[in-house]
Amino acid sequence: MMINYFAMQVQLGWITLEQVPKRFREKVRKLVELAEIGASEEKQETEG
Repeated sequence: MMINYFAMQVQLGWITLEQVPKRFREKVRKLVELAEIGASEEKQETEG
């Protein structure tokens, strides 16, 4: 639950990964990365 909360804040630019507590940081980084990949694939599908 906290991972999603922190990932949302990172995506919105409210905080940086460095501000995420160390125990959540790696999972948050992976989730943000997956969200960015998903968004870019979705954008490509709508353009192509």
